[in-house]
Amino acid sequence: MENLKLAAEAQLALSAEWAERMPGFCLRWVRECVQHAYGNNAWPAPLGLDAAGVMGWALRNAKATTGEGYGMIGNILFYTGPEHGIHGHVVIRIPGNQIAENSVVHFNGTFSGDARGVRPLESLGIPTAVWDFTG
Repeated sequence: MENLKLAAEAQLALSAEWAERMPGFCLRWVRECVQHAYGNNAWPAPLGLDAAGVMGWALRNAKATTGEGYGMIGNILFYTGPEHGIHGHVVIRIPGNQIAENSVVHFNGTFSGDARGVRPLESLGIPTAVWDFTG
């Protein structure tokens, strides 16, 4: 199901003061988007804050995509594999076939001190898991 509220929050978080700017904190950035949209208790406590723990949870509980596509607008997308770093990568799908994220790609590309940005949805390949977060 589309989650336009989370997608809109992710778009705001690309320049908001409250959203993580430093590279390497994609999970923190996504968690902040969820909490800003739905409140501090919206992030499920069992997930905690640890990237490896959240990625493990996603692989066990979120919908595995295996050829089923990129999810829908407002879904949280998880990526694993060597090209996505030791703990993987997590982003939020936004309108226009794009993803909003916190990634070293943006930090290194602009040297602005800000790792937040937007990329085409297909740029990371098919996600390993999709979380249809509904708040």
